Amino acid sequence: NNVDYHKHSKKTVKRARRVAKDVKIRAKAQKKRELAGMDELATMELDKGVDHSRKLYPAIELVRDPQGLAEAIFRKVRRSGSNSYRFEIKLLMINFLTRLVGNHS
Repeated sequence: NNVDYHKHSKKTVKRARRVAKDVKIRAKAQKKRELAGMDELATMELDKGVDHSRKLYPAIELVRDPQGLAEAIFRKVRRSGSNSYRFEIKLLMINFLTRLVGNHS
């Protein structure tokens, strides 16, 4: 992936041309990747809505008492100390809560 600049080998005209060509190709590929990333962000929809979420998470609709479940999970998140759950797990719990409330509101 990296360009070999031949820092510790004999400098020749052929190697200099090859290095210049490699640098140019790498810069062009990097620019292409950056432009592709910007196009994706421009065309991406920020919020696809509740209907899209219901298609992705049909089990959330089958919860019998969504408010009770949400309160119980939120209580766990608030009461848990810094060592009971990892930060990532707490984030997953809060993400689940937002999806649950969003679907059942």
